[in-house]
Amino acid sequence: MELELRFDGLAEEVLDAVAEVQVDDLAMADAPAGPGRTTSGSFTVSPERPTVRLSVDLEDRPRGYEPGLLVSVRGRTADGRRVEFLNTAATRLPGLSGAPVAVVLSRIG
Repeated sequence: MELELRFDGLAEEVLDAVAEVQVDDLAMADAPAGPGRTTSGSFTVSPERPTVRLSVDLEDRPRGYEPGLLVSVRGRTADGRRVEFLNTAATRLPGLSGAPVAVVLSRIG
């Protein structure tokens, strides 16, 4: 699956960033975590280039539910401070269009 991660309001470069991607059921409150969970390789984003495209391997989506992505990214700044970003609302998975899934991330903390 191709993802396009956009880091909203990125003020400084983030190094050694790693994304954790999980598929969850958006139709059920407090749904148990689905089997689809993976971690990306490391990447860097900067204010000049706040978007990155990643390819991640997720299990086939089960049918009969409303799949969505929960994405968290952890990395560090140039001076070694840890930073974390989340998509504040789960991102719905579109049909099998082949286009990258756009995910907007916000810094927490």
